[in-house]
Amino acid sequence: MGFLLSTQIILPHATSNWLDIIVIPLEDSSLTQFQVFPVELTRLTREALKDTGLTQREIDRCKNFYALGMVCWMYNRPMDYAFQWLKEKFAAKPQYIEANTLALKAGNIYCEVTEQFATSYEIKPAKFAPGKYRNIEGNMATAMGLVAASQKSGLQLVYGSYPITPASTILHELARYRNFGVKTMQMEDEIAAVGVAIGAAFSGALGATGSSGPGIALKAEAINLAMIAELPIVVCNIQRAGPSTGMPTKTEQADLLQMFYGRNGESPLPVIAASRPSDCFETVYEACRIAIKYMTPVIFMSDLYIASGAEPWLIPKVSDLQAIDVGFPTDTNGFEPYLREETTLARPWAIPGTPGLEHRIGGLEKADISGNVSYDPENHEHMVHLRAEKVARIANDIPATEVFGEPSGELLTLSWGGTYGAVRTAVEHKQAESKSVSHVHLRYLNPLPKELGDIMKNFKKTSIAIPGAVPTLTKKDFTSDQDVRWCPGCGDYSILAQTQRILPDLGIPKEDFVFISGIGCSSRFPYYMNTYGFHTIHGRAPTIASGVKAANPDLSVWVITGDGDALSIGGNHFIHLMRRNLDINVLLFNNRIYGLTKGQYSPTSEQGKKTYSTPMGSIDNPFNPISLALASGATFVARSLDRDPEHLRNVIKAAFEHKGTSFVEIYQNCNVYNDGTFFTYTEKETKAENTVFLEHGEPLVFGKDSTKAICLNGFKPEVVSLTDGAHTTQDLITHDQFAEDRTLAYFLSRMTEVPGFPHPIGIFRSVEHPCYESMLAEQISTAKERMGEGDLDALLNEGDTWVIE
Repeated sequence: MGFLLSTQIILPHATSNWLDIIVIPLEDSSLTQFQVFPVELTRLTREALKDTGLTQREIDRCKNFYALGMVCWMYNRPMDYAFQWLKEKFAAKPQYIEANTLALKAGNIYCEVTEQFATSYEIKPAKFAPGKYRNIEGNMATAMGLVAASQKSGLQLVYGSYPITPASTILHELARYRNFGVKTMQMEDEIAAVGVAIGAAFSGALGATGSSGPGIALKAEAINLAMIAELPIVVCNIQRAGPSTGMPTKTEQADLLQMFYGRNGESPLPVIAASRPSDCFETVYEACRIAIKYMTPVIFMSDLYIASGAEPWLIPKVSDLQAIDVGFPTDTNGFEPYLREETTLARPWAIPGTPGLEHRIGGLEKADISGNVSYDPENHEHMVHLRAEKVARIANDIPATEVFGEPSGELLTLSWGGTYGAVRTAVEHKQAESKSVSHVHLRYLNPLPKELGDIMKNFKKTSIAIPGAVPTLTKKDFTSDQDVRWCPGCGDYSILAQTQRILPDLGIPKEDFVFISGIGCSSRFPYYMNTYGFHTIHGRAPTIASGVKAANPDLSVWVITGDGDALSIGGNHFIHLMRRNLDINVLLFNNRIYGLTKGQYSPTSEQGKKTYSTPMGSIDNPFNPISLALASGATFVARSLDRDPEHLRNVIKAAFEHKGTSFVEIYQNCNVYNDGTFFTYTEKETKAENTVFLEHGEPLVFGKDSTKAICLNGFKPEVVSLTDGAHTTQDLITHDQFAEDRTLAYFLSRMTEVPGFPHPIGIFRSVEHPCYESMLAEQISTAKERMGEGDLDALLNEGDTWVIE
């Protein structure tokens, strides 16, 4: 249980609608894991400093030190360091020193005299190995590692850079080391910066460059040039949140696949990653060693938190640093530019200025050994394999992988980069609970350690916190060799394409996907997926899928169905699947027509629909699939459009990530028997006025210029204009997809039936409930604990028995 100091919160005046939505943690049960100490921090600070002569604004800025004084008391820490810091920080403003010192002491005394703070605590100093330490930030350690590699190799360090957050401080730090012979060059753009590093390497220097995701993308072609030219450079990617410009001041480690495959052609490169600030020194040093020994670019990965974070660093002895040997050939006898070293497959690093070794390198494919330009396909294949094998052999030259915990057991957790601390802490907690959990944190990402596969085999399950650690798949991997047999222009093509496109991003092997369908146009879907599939019978796919999932919960099970298949003959199975909440994903292709049987009305066709079977118009009331799923207890309910590929992919991905039954209705155009039924909601001219895209936490606003919205007038929803100034944001209905109560989601689902209201598109509901298969497994486990493992012989012989002689 932790502490939470809570200052007084004064809420602004709000309408009743706003108060219905707001969540006040101090008034609900969300903070039960904390000891909450309500403190009127602002009032107390003002009272303590009322005689200082400062303005109220200046006094209010001192409340942080009031809180710091309280924390010092709670954790039994001296305030001397804070006093000294204040003297140095405000040396020119003694009134601020006095005020903040008073606030610091007042907060400390408050805890001493008030009754709500009964106990103070003391945190023992952390245990460190003996040696000399210093605090170091990640980017500083990176800069120092580059300098150390330069010194140990005897190579001049040339660092080309273009300013970008959060990599710029490497440039700043290296710029201070001119006395080490370091040359830093701030270039005009990212491509020029990596060009500097490549040129330096060609000339026999240690070339390096640094950037973040967007800059690395710009450098990609040049990095690929260094790869085919086989020049040793180090590329530092200090990751930040993307994509594109993303969030420059927020951390993220999502660039791994970019580092693996963000170049054209087959261009494998070594990739290694630091785990914490001090680790940057050793990791980037290792990157330099590999680059030089194997004559290849090496990518070093860090992230914003690591780069700007700081920690104590045990300063290594220079004599203990691994040697970095460099050999520039000078003998002209038998020299060939691509005559490789047998063990590493590195080509010779013959540098300009060496007599008799003149040769040419570049981006065109080279003939093996001679290095002449070659367009021969067999030579190209040979060179591609050689370059890949060179990278693969690095696995023979890296330390053995350490397993934290037992070398075998139930669960092995893999991680890389900045996830080290979080994952290791989680594993330690589980180990303290006597759980069979071990941890491997990977520095070497390409190639992976050669013994990793054997380590993983010693565990029943492996949890991988590593994008791309499973075999990397593409849309092509999920495309079968079957000819797609839908009508040209059918919306099913789009749904198939987006599903095939998103599946590689889901991080599981394709052999773990199972697609199950019933009968209808959509039921051909499994044939076109290069996965396991089952084309079953009309309306019964949910039952087959339930059996598959219950028997093998590790599979990713998908039901492909249509409005007729799911809601007519299969309607009963549909609602039971929803209420059971197995972890199954249901994609319902809704075209409001029976297409396979040539154009009869379906359970979702609008009343009055004229078809071959209803020439005077249907008199049935249609099903609303979203409302039906919600009423059946579905925990994830969404709607998307076949003509909005990006939205469709995002919804499919969200459905996959949800644990429990996920239901996605897809408006799908049947261009033969019901063409244009959804054009009002899909076409550019009418879409904005007739659809509202649901985004959690956002008001329901729509229209071409977002000039319309939905609010409540009493208990009745209405569409209002935002141009007349009569309504503010607080008047509008705000979407909450995570609400346990289904009222808002159900109201949204019925909007399709009210004239003048837009059709909601997006996620209506997403809540977590226990999955059926998990509860089933729990019951089995409980039964075994109570009665022991089942004994067939005992079962057959239980009860009254007799023997006939």
